[in-house]
Amino acid sequence: MVSLSALPTVVESRIDWLTMSVSSPGACQSLLEWRDRRFAVLDQEGHREKLHAAYGYHFRTRAQASIGVGRRGCVATFSGGEAESGFRDCIDWASNVSRVDLAVTGRLNDPTSRLAEAQYRAAGGAPRGRGRRSALTLILSEDRGDTLYVGSRKSDQLGRLYNKEKESGDAVYQGCWRWEVQFRRAAALSTARALRASMAPTQQIQATVASWFTRRGVGTAFDRLGDPLPNQVGAREPDDVRWLAWARKSVAPRAKEMALRYGWRYIAESLCGRIASYEGWETLLQGIEIEFSEVEE
Repeated sequence: MVSLSALPTVVESRIDWLTMSVSSPGACQSLLEWRDRRFAVLDQEGHREKLHAAYGYHFRTRAQASIGVGRRGCVATFSGGEAESGFRDCIDWASNVSRVDLAVTGRLNDPTSRLAEAQYRAAGGAPRGRGRRSALTLILSEDRGDTLYVGSRKSDQLGRLYNKEKESGDAVYQGCWRWEVQFRRAAALSTARALRASMAPTQQIQATVASWFTRRGVGTAFDRLGDPLPNQVGAREPDDVRWLAWARKSVAPRAKEMALRYGWRYIAESLCGRIASYEGWETLLQGIEIEFSEVEE
């Protein structure tokens, strides 16, 4: 059995991935000016530039920094060593953040290649608390080392515990394992905002990662060093509410123009079918009444 009491040293506690979008012209200009300065430094360090296009954006990439330009603005992805500097220098220009990874790398006093497997067995056999137990997936690999996934890969939060020494092949990570939490969508935006406002980001990253794994039955053993980031996400809105919010933003302006031209009944029947009952008419009139009351206010 592998003991986590032999993990006294935290080697790194940092952001390991950031994906953000930028929409305003001024912010896009600032991001592209920053890209040119940063890429000039990376060029001097020997990192070649790569070009590619995807999802309507044209990307320029050097090392672990990638900036794309499209019709609606810019997107930027930073990973590894570029993620922390990218966050520090560019987060103020972000209109949205779609992914943030927080990582803590620790070196064991008693190195082992079986930590992920041991934690998988320990978490699976732990007494079940309130709520649903997180899904655990163990991947065994001789070449890249073992990895324990905590949670669903489709969810907004996913944890990974993996052998950093084998994954990186870098001697600086000898005897190291990494605990990493991936936040996506609303959880990413909430985490980025909390991290931006933090007065002690390194300590809070370490506390957030430790708390996240501990709540799911996976041990970390390194100290929290403070309070986790206040990055809780509210309950997700029902599908009907989210669809109506999208329709008001994307469909309503054009629908109002056509209603003035062709009448409310034409628009309603075009979208929902012919009104053939009293209840249908009553619903239509109620909608018109609400619409007019909002205009008058």
